[in-house]
Amino acid sequence: LIEDVKKEVFTYTNLVHAISGMTGGVTAISVFYPLNIIRMKLQIDEKMKSQSVLAVARKIAEEDGPAALYQGWWSSVVSLGASNF
Repeated sequence: LIEDVKKEVFTYTNLVHAISGMTGGVTAISVFYPLNIIRMKLQIDEKMKSQSVLAVARKIAEEDGPAALYQGWWSSVVSLGASNF
């Protein structure tokens, strides 16, 4: 019985689907992660509340560098990638 389950669960097709899910999740979080940083900045900083999303992104990139838009990205990617695998 256990061998039958292993043959059904651990197949090449299932592996491809798992990797596809992980890749899709990582791609999605990578593309949209800067929007989360911008949203948090808009919620916290009173001076930025009246600015557009692009203006806030530009200001973050100018003040802290472009990498600031991805601050905390790695932990989100690892957790999302593992949960989508």
